[in-house]
Amino acid sequence: MSTISNSVFSQVLLEGKLCDVVISVGNVEFQAHRIILCGCSSFFRNLFCTTPSEVYSFPDVPPNIMSLIMEYAYNSSVVVTEENVLGLLAAAHRFAIHGILSATSDFLEQKLCVENCIGTWMSAELYNCPDLRKKANLYILHHFEEVAGSSEKFLQLSVQQLAGLIKKDELNVRQESTVFEAILRWIDHNLEERKSHMAVLLSKIYICGGFNGEELLSSAECYNPQSNQWTMIASMGSGLNGAAVIAYKDLIYVVGGFNGVNCVNTVIAYDPVSHRWRAIPPMINSRSNFGIAVLEDQLYAVGGFENLGASHEVERYDGNSWKSVQRLNIPCSTPSCCVVERNPYFSTTINYQINFMKK
Repeated sequence: MSTISNSVFSQVLLEGKLCDVVISVGNVEFQAHRIILCGCSSFFRNLFCTTPSEVYSFPDVPPNIMSLIMEYAYNSSVVVTEENVLGLLAAAHRFAIHGILSATSDFLEQKLCVENCIGTWMSAELYNCPDLRKKANLYILHHFEEVAGSSEKFLQLSVQQLAGLIKKDELNVRQESTVFEAILRWIDHNLEERKSHMAVLLSKIYICGGFNGEELLSSAECYNPQSNQWTMIASMGSGLNGAAVIAYKDLIYVVGGFNGVNCVNTVIAYDPVSHRWRAIPPMINSRSNFGIAVLEDQLYAVGGFENLGASHEVERYDGNSWKSVQRLNIPCSTPSCCVVERNPYFSTTINYQINFMKK
């Protein structure tokens, strides 16, 4: 609708002329024009066509929120504040007003912080705002330690929501104990009801391959904290020592290693659902005793031992193929890896060298 048309309808609304519908909220009645409300809301369009009436009542909508909706309907603009944003979001979802949904989502995204990110995530889920839900979810994952340690909303998460967060590859923590402590804080908030969820939240531990003093092992085992038992899972097929093992995209990856003769570049992955191993594209470089980490949904293999000595090669796997990236300054074997502030760090006790790789 043109600016001139908006101006005309706004003027006749102020004068109370040509109005053909009343929207009642609480003790307040808003006179309006059906055609204007139909233009910004499919909800009102369907309502007017299927349920003819002169007055429509919405007793649970606050008058100040309906006033803002009327302002948007006639002038295509709305003033969003911290005080009205959630009320506007709820009403915009109910009345299918996409312009206000977009405005409130943008406002909440700009205001994301440790204190409100979980509440925003829940609101985005409730009111079907996928972009806002994704941004809020990533904010929680990238600031997990601060959120889990100080946000009261964290303690209100359901077990399904918490389990979904801690299994994400994007989860940014300095050490695994941070996740463990967060789980304990969540459980302790309602110990009697939540203690049974500990086994669901605490990940299982997988041991793959190795050397028993006599031979290389092809076996793999899984530890279940609920039963406090180790269980044999499907064999890898061939013995490996010095392979890297990591959880990635809901699978358990066994990467590289030493087969008793040479270092290898093979990659296999175990599916805990089907209980089967599958072949994954091999690395570019054969190596054992190397570092491995997940950063931004990609797998990094760092340094290690090649057949002729320590390696300075670094490569990255994106779920489809491996690509070489910036080499280490100094070759190193048996490095330790961690991700801090979305940046990977690698260190080794052999060379006493700490490397930081810029993205």
